[in-house]
Amino acid sequence: MVTSKDVSTVAGVSRATVSHVINNSGYVSPELIRRVEAAIEQLNYRPHAIARSLAARKTFTVGVVVARLSSAFYPPLLSALESTLTRRGYTIVLCDSHEHAANEQRNLSVVAERRVDGIIWVPCSDKNVEFVRELAESGTAIVVVDRRIAGDEFDTVASDNENAGYIATKYLFDRGYRRIAIVTFSQTQASARERCDGYRRALGEAGVEIEDDLVCVVDDRDPNYSTDTNSAVERTVSLLRSKLRPQAIFACSDLLTLSVLEGTRRVGLRIPKDLAVLGFDHSPWTAFVDPPLSVVIQQTREMGAEAARILLRVLKRKGTRPRSPLLKLLPTRLIQRKSCGE
Repeated sequence: MVTSKDVSTVAGVSRATVSHVINNSGYVSPELIRRVEAAIEQLNYRPHAIARSLAARKTFTVGVVVARLSSAFYPPLLSALESTLTRRGYTIVLCDSHEHAANEQRNLSVVAERRVDGIIWVPCSDKNVEFVRELAESGTAIVVVDRRIAGDEFDTVASDNENAGYIATKYLFDRGYRRIAIVTFSQTQASARERCDGYRRALGEAGVEIEDDLVCVVDDRDPNYSTDTNSAVERTVSLLRSKLRPQAIFACSDLLTLSVLEGTRRVGLRIPKDLAVLGFDHSPWTAFVDPPLSVVIQQTREMGAEAARILLRVLKRKGTRPRSPLLKLLPTRLIQRKSCGE
């Protein structure tokens, strides 16, 4: 059986250093942390959970409450988050809220009852902020991911969604498109509002009047919402059959991008000859459709890893003087392919 002594020997450090790395206690230099983590992985070392919990007065579990697991956004985020926490000896408890506030509160209650050391939370909306505030006040570490909460009162890691909407719309305008539609999701979600804000800013700077008919908001909170049968397809069809149909569409998520492609197919339009389409998120399929899709991508893996690192730092300094909430916005970037006439 592999022991912490074996880890210390392979890493070339003391057993105390191994203990500090595993329990996230005391200062250890980044170089020594890397050596210990490499030794743990090499030896497949697993500390005894019950002994660790009793010694550290922690459960070494983290609740992860997300909005909708069916989105392709989550696998890379959760993979990076889980691997970062696992290297420090933590296990995650994962819950899916399906974009419903009632489900979300139940999930938050479930992970809190398990006495998790912290919660990483992708909010459905602002409806459960008071409940999460109470959890934070009771000593549970909270990190918000992807969708900002009004006031940014918790540590938060998200994409710079306002700039994402801006660079997407400006790109389409700079390529000569003037009637640019946006297909977005529930405006109760901060990321959706921010992408719309960026869309409006880009058009405003260009002196283009914003037409309400070109702002297509889809309610993705329906439990039957899926990639192949949803209101986004029908909304896209209606948009493209209108008298003044758009010249370009910016779709604000991977699922909405699929819906726009299906709506375009049903109407019989060709991309990019009849319509430019700019998608969102770096789903692998976007590079292999015909034509390959231009997309705005997020640093999804970095978002998950950074959320985990922030939570670990909070748990490490627990009991010290509180500090102001941290807000980290990760930049997005645009990948040019062929769906916008490139």
